[in-house]
Amino acid sequence: MAGVTYSEGATSATLLYAGGVERATGAPEGSAWRHLLDVVVTRQVTDRLSVMAHADAGLEPNEFGTDRWAGGALYAKLRATDAVELSARVDGLAESTPADASPIFYGVNHIGSGTATAGYRAAAKALLRLELRHDRAGAAIYEGERHQTTATAALVAWF
Repeated sequence: MAGVTYSEGATSATLLYAGGVERATGAPEGSAWRHLLDVVVTRQVTDRLSVMAHADAGLEPNEFGTDRWAGGALYAKLRATDAVELSARVDGLAESTPADASPIFYGVNHIGSGTATAGYRAAAKALLRLELRHDRAGAAIYEGERHQTTATAALVAWF
């Protein structure tokens, strides 16, 4: 693994390479060396708004061919008031798997989601968080469906 980080003012970036054998011993794909390149860039646009972009890509040459994937996400967070934060994220991942090789990720050629979150600091040590998320995939992996929408509410307190 090797990485480098850059930071200047309100912007920072990280580049990471990781490589190694990830499949189980005796896997039909062989002792394939997997390569991953990961990039994250963040920017504090104002004192209340931050954004982030995250991308990664990889490949694994194996006994059946080369498995390839690429993914990414975009994030934004707005501190609307001292007690309220709003955030949004979209992300996706695509994988191309050689015939007869086991997929690395979800067993589908693409998957993605969008999430919106609202957080309210109810007290100094209490947070109420509401989230709405929509997921889509290239196959019916969500209880027999290709997509799903979920809503979550949580109250977190710490002492």
